[in-house]
Amino acid sequence: VEENDEDVAKKRKVDEEMLVEGERESVLVMCSCGGKERNEQMLLCQHCGHEQHLACYKLLPGDTSPSVHCCLPCSLQGEGRGCTDPKLGKIATKKGLDACVLANTMVFRRVLAALGLCNTVSREWLRELGLTASCIDNIVEKLVQGGIVQEEGQVDGNVLEEAVQKYF
Repeated sequence: VEENDEDVAKKRKVDEEMLVEGERESVLVMCSCGGKERNEQMLLCQHCGHEQHLACYKLLPGDTSPSVHCCLPCSLQGEGRGCTDPKLGKIATKKGLDACVLANTMVFRRVLAALGLCNTVSREWLRELGLTASCIDNIVEKLVQGGIVQEEGQVDGNVLEEAVQKYF
C-alpha cells in the first residue's frame, strides 16, 4: 500500500507524540550531511516531516526561508518535488545520494555559516558541530588551504566572505 504525503505526515505526528522528549530531537533531524544535531537554523521538509540544517540547503541565517521546503531525499522520490537547493539534486543525480562529495559540500556549508559567528576555530568547536574526527581533519585542511583559517585558528573575515559568496 502506497502512502501519500498526508498519511506520512499523520503517521509522523503520532510517532512524535509517542517519543520521550529527550529522544525527539535526535529522531527529527535527518539531514543528508549526516549531522544529527539540531541548531537554531533548521528547515522542516513538508513531505517527510524531518528537519535539515539551513546552511546545508544553501541558506544563511537571515535569508528568507522558502515557504515550502523539500529535502533532498524527498525531491528524488517524485515528480513535482523540487529540492530547496537544486544544486544538491544535480550532485545526487550525478554522484548518488550516498556520495561523499554531497555530504562534504553540505558539511562545508554548515561550517562556513557557523564561522561567521566566531573569530577563531578549534577542533573542539568543530566537534560541537557534530563532526567526526576524520571529517574535522578534512575541513581544517580545506579551511587552511583556502586561507579562510590561519594555522593558529584565526578566521580571516575577508577570505571567509569570499568563500560564503562562492558556496552560497
